[in-house]
Amino acid sequence: MYRTGCYVASPPVTLPVLLGDEAGGTVEAVGQRVHEYRPGDRAILMYDVRAGGLGPGGTAEYFKVKSMDLILVPEGLDMDLASLAETICLFVFVVLRCGVKLRDTAVVTGMGFIGQIIAQGLKKSGAAEVIVVEKSEYRLDLAARLGADVAINSSTENPLKLVMDRVADAFQEAEDNPNQLKIVIRS
Repeated sequence: MYRTGCYVASPPVTLPVLLGDEAGGTVEAVGQRVHEYRPGDRAILMYDVRAGGLGPGGTAEYFKVKSMDLILVPEGLDMDLASLAETICLFVFVVLRCGVKLRDTAVVTGMGFIGQIIAQGLKKSGAAEVIVVEKSEYRLDLAARLGADVAINSSTENPLKLVMDRVADAFQEAEDNPNQLKIVIRS
């Protein structure tokens, strides 16, 4: 989790640094021992952050990566959509690891891109009720259209009071708001 002032790069980073690891593009050149890719191939970056350091600079016009960190993009698949694969994979993993079971009640706070993925994943995993908490009406409406059962606007309603009469079996925080943890602690 990246929070302002809380992220320490390992190994230490020397500035300036090129940021970005959710990227895709066209292979321009390959090394002598690379046989899986050819110039002209479309590929996305699936950088393994466990290898240490930051991503290879996916915001740059050109960047160099190991072939093991690339995945070919099928013909016809939009590159903008394909480049989201790494992010989506991470949060599908969150859903799979949270232990939600059939008929469970799940609460997700923060209905940005990540929260929307998590809420949909929890619903598809069998949660009987997915409760979402967010300040934006637009995001709440989208979450409801995508399968959320209860949408709570935390700027006009008290989510703690509304969730207290339910027992949440799973809770996922998809926003950087420690106040939302009160819902979990008290429910």
